[in-house]
Amino acid sequence: MISVILFADQMFVKVMKKFILALILALFATVGILPPSNAYAQSTQVTELTQSTQLIKSSRTKYVRKDVYSRSGQKDLQSLKIALKKIRESGCTDPVSWYYQGAIHGVPSPVDLTEQNSLCPIYTNASSLDPKTQAQIKKLLDYWQKCPHEAGTGIHFLPWHRLYLYHFEQVVRNLSDNPNFAIPYWDYTSSKSAKYKLMPEAFRLPTDQTTNGLYEELRLASLNAGQPIEPSTQQGLIDGKRTAYQNILYSVFNSQIEQSPHNVMHGYIGGSFPKDKFNPIWQGPSPYDEGVGLMGDVPTAGFDPIFWLHHASIDRYWQSWTLAKGSSSQVTPQELAAVKFPYAFFDGKGELVEYKTPEEVVKAVYNLNYTYDKYDQLLVRPRSLTNIQQPRARLQEILVTKEVKAQLTDEPTTVVVPLSTTRGGDRSLLANQENGYVLEVEVSFQGKPRGTYDVYVNLPNTEAAADKDIYYAGTISFFELPSKERVTKTLLFDITDQLTDQVDIREQQPQQDLKVTFLPKNGEQREEVLIEKISLRKL
Repeated sequence: MISVILFADQMFVKVMKKFILALILALFATVGILPPSNAYAQSTQVTELTQSTQLIKSSRTKYVRKDVYSRSGQKDLQSLKIALKKIRESGCTDPVSWYYQGAIHGVPSPVDLTEQNSLCPIYTNASSLDPKTQAQIKKLLDYWQKCPHEAGTGIHFLPWHRLYLYHFEQVVRNLSDNPNFAIPYWDYTSSKSAKYKLMPEAFRLPTDQTTNGLYEELRLASLNAGQPIEPSTQQGLIDGKRTAYQNILYSVFNSQIEQSPHNVMHGYIGGSFPKDKFNPIWQGPSPYDEGVGLMGDVPTAGFDPIFWLHHASIDRYWQSWTLAKGSSSQVTPQELAAVKFPYAFFDGKGELVEYKTPEEVVKAVYNLNYTYDKYDQLLVRPRSLTNIQQPRARLQEILVTKEVKAQLTDEPTTVVVPLSTTRGGDRSLLANQENGYVLEVEVSFQGKPRGTYDVYVNLPNTEAAADKDIYYAGTISFFELPSKERVTKTLLFDITDQLTDQVDIREQQPQQDLKVTFLPKNGEQREEVLIEKISLRKL
């Protein structure tokens, strides 16, 4: 006999739904029918390379990027250490030197440097006054300062960094005498062991940079001292990755994974320092109101060796997501072509390699000669299954836009987006749960913004922020090129699952307006950041 009992208590319904979903997934896993392509980030597992994950490997695959805490990962870390010692001794105009490779990502402008630059004597404000030297500097800048952290270039974030690491890997392979070298990754989102909360010891000890090329003083002091990542920070990294994994569109995944864990970890590792603290890349004190470590500043981040392990982790998350979602999740040449951006790097012998068309970029990033020793295996939601089966989901028309002009502060900021302003006054657009919805948040800033904000949809009160499954949409964290002019940046959040869950437990009625809340997490906001407008798009 089947008994059906109706419970009016909404929270009980919510708990039961999660229990049933977990039970179904557990049964699937038991009988072995939970393939990596069925992915949902409500929880993630780490899976070793299996026959199914081998699908990501092409015939060109030769190298394996490994967990830095594995024995083989430690071996590759020593190869990186050997190579860094050599390339630190090379002149800054050598494409395979430490300075040149770091400057490809970012470097201060010569006009911002002092009269002397011990790391790169040719690259100073004084040198730029000489016509001959000006030409040399111009040639360097053809390939320096090229990371896509400038407003409007975000679509290139993942592909550019993938190819940046790919070519740096060749440099290390050539100089370390380890022909099988691959950049190891530090999975700081892992809760499998307490060791993942620690920055690998080789980056901390010994503290003499002349003998340990992995060491950098300008990092968060607690990390360099061997202390773990703060629990709230690590949980934020986990939440950011989990939410990014829910996405079915490259553009939204790319936007969210850049904010967290990427931007959050850059700022965290960089830490803060007294303004008068000497910064070797700036060749003097930091030009900002507050000093930051190398990883916390776009023009200096590529000079800290931990950068490579950090970005190997971000690349691994992207590859885990791509494996789960399939070919429909891949970035298209058309998306990249919408914002022109240079892709120029140097191989292990210092030879220029350029990708001149979006088609060349797409072909390169999805035809890898490396894999990872393990991937995050994502578990699936029914909504995602429906969309995955479509040839290619895409963002459709804007349903509603709210002009805001609200400043982000160290207090919660809430914006109400009235659905009654939709075409024809239709307030029931959320009634059709087969639709997907993406929130577009346009922010503007000037200078070097700092701070991290969690974004919530229809949050009833701040205490409810602990329920990440129902209300949390993602994170905004600033890691931007400093700008003398006010610039804008658009951030994307897929809120389909949040709205569906809220309607299911009757906390959100289909005809209600949207309430978007920005909760500050850490860091005093020293530059004015404005929410310019919020839009809702149909997916």
